[in-house]
Amino acid sequence: MRRLALLVLLPGLAFAQEAKPPAGFYPPPPLAPRVLEGPCPDCGGGGKVESKYGPGIRNSRGEEEEAKVLMPCRRCRATGRCDRRAPFAERHALQQRLLIAYDRDHRAARRVPVGAGFMDAEAEAALSPEARADLAARFPKRCERCLGLGEDECRKCDGSGERLVSGERRPCEACAGSGTHPCGKCKGSGLAKVCSRCDGRGTVEAKAKRGIPAHTERCRSCGGDGRR
Repeated sequence: MRRLALLVLLPGLAFAQEAKPPAGFYPPPPLAPRVLEGPCPDCGGGGKVESKYGPGIRNSRGEEEEAKVLMPCRRCRATGRCDRRAPFAERHALQQRLLIAYDRDHRAARRVPVGAGFMDAEAEAALSPEARADLAARFPKRCERCLGLGEDECRKCDGSGERLVSGERRPCEACAGSGTHPCGKCKGSGLAKVCSRCDGRGTVEAKAKRGIPAHTERCRSCGGDGRR
């Protein structure tokens, strides 16, 4: 019975996660991609690589030299550009630019922040404390240090994933060649710290006083976001 109930609930949970946000809400931009297009590392963006072509001509000293020709680069198919793994510093800088532009545009439109997103002021004011908290939980605030990426640059290899050992480039042992470590502030979650006053709920129960009955209200410590 438990398994049957779970099978019945799973489609509903998936639908809830994919449900569209309410009107007037603007979700945060997606995370900066791990793979970016850029100059091909094999040909340096030129589209061709130098290749040895067997026995060639003799130089002025009578020594035979191998002839070298430029061949189309196979990695980028001679286009000079290809997909590559973005170093953490580059990815973090891109993420920062995306968030700055997003924040600037919505604040200029006088929208108010809700979780990691923004919402039209009138639409936000019409939400109940519970509805606002639920929306903020769907789009939680991101870690200020890693901007939601959940990573820090490896200091041993400066984010390259490689170290020079005995004159050879080898995978960095500290980060296993990834160039990153889990973010020290959010422990790799990419999310801001859970509010201790409301335990991440975004709401608190207010006791009755001065003729006002007990009610649920927005947590003042986190502004109703559940994270701060």
